[in-house]
Amino acid sequence: EETIPKKGENIAWGESNAVVYANSMIGAKTEKYADYFDICAAIAGRVPALGVHLDENRKAGVILDATDMIRCHVIPSLEQKKKKNKDEGYTDHHCDDDDDDGLDAFFATLGYVR
Repeated sequence: EETIPKKGENIAWGESNAVVYANSMIGAKTEKYADYFDICAAIAGRVPALGVHLDENRKAGVILDATDMIRCHVIPSLEQKKKKNKDEGYTDHHCDDDDDDGLDAFFATLGYVR
């Protein structure tokens, strides 16, 4: 039996990090529920029709374009860190990209292609 939530599926998760992951990465719909509420939702097999469970509440109210800030401040800072690490004999191993500098994962998260 498949237990991984599907995109658009209403679920009830209570742990903050899991809620962010479910909403943003999986595309499932869940609020941050108080203790025991998620258990009650599991028993009932239902969640309230409110908050991010409703499509109209999942639309951005404010869109922030940080492209210029990233281009002017973040990229140079990361490039400087990359150079310093290589000068000191360190390499970044937290990303599976071609040059192990971690930038591809950062930009992929932002939807930015370098």
